[in-house]
Amino acid sequence: MTTQHRERVWYGMLDAERLTRYYLRLATRFERYNFALNVVIAIFSLGAAAVLLAELPQWISATLFFVVAGAVIWMSYANYSKKHAIALMVSKQCSETVLGWRQLWYDLDAPNGAERASDLEQRLNEITDVELNIDDKLNQSCAEEAYEVCQAEYAG
Repeated sequence: MTTQHRERVWYGMLDAERLTRYYLRLATRFERYNFALNVVIAIFSLGAAAVLLAELPQWISATLFFVVAGAVIWMSYANYSKKHAIALMVSKQCSETVLGWRQLWYDLDAPNGAERASDLEQRLNEITDVELNIDDKLNQSCAEEAYEVCQAEYAG
């Protein structure tokens, strides 16, 4: 085992941990956004119905209608439920590569270690080739967390 191979496995493992956490948090964020939009739509729809039943001025009903219409259009445009599903799938698949990196870490002297590392790197690149915007702040937070976890678990 060379120092270069050990570092490659270490950083591969860190990257897989970071990406697992990142996409899981992103999935959770999209799920919350989707839920919030559904709540807004439900509240304002009920409000519009109440305005019609209470025979209040039409401008109130029209305003509520436009808020609901805007929220529905935004929900369709943003497509948070699809983004949630994609991010969750990516997180689960990244988690599977974490297991591969861990096995490689505990078997650094394996004769096919370099090939396994290349396969894991390629797999991770394929998994994360999705069209979701990157949140640099979240990414940095996940990187720091992944480093702390890996440092505590593997460097000791």
